[in-house]
Amino acid sequence: MLGVAEEEKTGKPQLPFLGIDLDKGADEIKRRVMSTAYDAIYPPLFPEIAVVPLPDSAKAIAVIRVQQSHQTPHATDQRQRIYVRVGSQNRFEENLVTLQQLSWLWERHKKPVELREQLLIQAQEIATNVEETLNLDHSKSSVMLEMYMIPYFPTL
Repeated sequence: MLGVAEEEKTGKPQLPFLGIDLDKGADEIKRRVMSTAYDAIYPPLFPEIAVVPLPDSAKAIAVIRVQQSHQTPHATDQRQRIYVRVGSQNRFEENLVTLQQLSWLWERHKKPVELREQLLIQAQEIATNVEETLNLDHSKSSVMLEMYMIPYFPTL
């Protein structure tokens, strides 16, 4: 969140919220955050941003949510630094991630991709079995729509 200080030991938000100036409007805050995420991170991220005005104030807080990315790992600082997420903390020990950490990041990324592919194959097999059980004949129809809904990042 922008405009919110956090407690040093717990990372929890501190009250009262400091806020950021709303003088140029919520759209300008969103534009700056999006521009930073696009320019400073490679491959770029496209976060969800909500600007929440503080009551009786010309300030707001910005809540920024970054979805899990299928393009991991992401680099910052002129593509020189890769952060490793540990719980709710970012940590880095040197400018470049170690080969062991990079290997771990790739393996971590591959697992949900492989599981998603397995789920798609299972969904297609179930649809085929349903068609065969119901004895559906698609040869008489000129249009057929198949739709499968599976999580983008499934977990076991």
